[in-house]
Amino acid sequence: MVKGLFGQAYTMAQFYTLVKAYYNSGTSSSSSSAASTSLNKATYTSESTKATLSSSYSKYKLYNHVKGAYTNMKTYKWSSISAKAGKTVYINMKGIRDPQGSTWYRFTTSTAKGAKEYWAYSDAFDLPSTTTAA
Repeated sequence: MVKGLFGQAYTMAQFYTLVKAYYNSGTSSSSSSAASTSLNKATYTSESTKATLSSSYSKYKLYNHVKGAYTNMKTYKWSSISAKAGKTVYINMKGIRDPQGSTWYRFTTSTAKGAKEYWAYSDAFDLPSTTTAA
């Protein structure tokens, strides 16, 4: 006997039937939310360029991955990198998010080995004329 679940005692067969009916009814919040969350694909290319933060950088967020292309996304505040318009950053990768075609850049604020890397939307940067934001 299983006691205390669903307010009364059940045999294992009854309990199994109740649980199966509950999860197959579509009322489970975990199964419905997982089904509605789909990730975007992104295409990546290596970059090696310096850029500066644009005057509108603060309109965008910092991420640990291209937004919407990876689970367990984290966001960071610009203040965590002492951001200001015109600050030099070092771009090391470009990601184009499908199907939107939006361009994202992975960057560091230092050339030091092991420097923390962030992703931001392309409009957060003023890029040299040789690098284009698709």
